Amino acid sequence: MDTVYVLECSNNKYYVGKTRRNVNTRFEEHRNGTGSEWTRLYRPIRIVESERSNNSHLELNKTLDYMSRYGIDDVRGSCYSNDWSFR
Repeated sequence: MDTVYVLECSNNKYYVGKTRRNVNTRFEEHRNGTGSEWTRLYRPIRIVESERSNNSHLELNKTLDYMSRYGIDDVRGSCYSNDWSFR
């Protein structure tokens, strides 16, 4: 089962990710710079939410939800994980 998680990052940015491992371990990887390109640019502050699920679309749905709430320039995740996704 996967865990979909949302990180609040610096500069009011958000990152949505998915892992099969412990979510706190994955959070530390993001904080140490070994997570994603986005979390290297905007350091994670805290885990906003996490949800264990077998729903293969949850990460994408959560990403799109956060993009609609906080803006497309301030959220990355799922197939929109990299900063270059919108260039």
